[in-house]
Amino acid sequence: MQWHQQGGDLIDWLKINFQKSNLYGIGVNDDILKSWANRIHCKIGSLPSIYLGLLLGVGQALLKIWKPVIDQVETKLEGWKLKLLSRGGQIILLKLVISSLLVFFMSIFKMPQGVKEELEKIQRHFLWVGGNSTGGIHYITWDTVSNYKEEGGFDLIDLEVKNQALLTKWIWMY
Repeated sequence: MQWHQQGGDLIDWLKINFQKSNLYGIGVNDDILKSWANRIHCKIGSLPSIYLGLLLGVGQALLKIWKPVIDQVETKLEGWKLKLLSRGGQIILLKLVISSLLVFFMSIFKMPQGVKEELEKIQRHFLWVGGNSTGGIHYITWDTVSNYKEEGGFDLIDLEVKNQALLTKWIWMY
């Protein structure tokens, strides 16, 4: 895909690939949907379906749409040898993993309380227990950890607050 003009309009370069596209009908008669799909030469899709890693067509409060993200966070954090990381390195890694893996989901779906609790449990385990399965010492409370640096915390943003901010941006845009 070219983003600059070369002897033609930009529209000539940006075209929908209908062979790779699906048409979904919500509350539309199947015959009408088939007619539309035939007209634009694309397939008919059905819900639930996965789009950009998101499970569409199911209730957003269900844990199963968040399960792949929770698993990804666990996998990313488990892969690190914590004996080689300082406490500061662990906190930076937590911030990076959480911000990169969760932003897409949190900007589209409201995070259920159970998901927030599960993700915080994973974070706490990573920070306090680390690679040690026997447990670790909790030097300060999790509320303090997730506070801003100015307030004595480690600047790990509360997931519920971040989720609300990302969802609110849609209101701002429209």
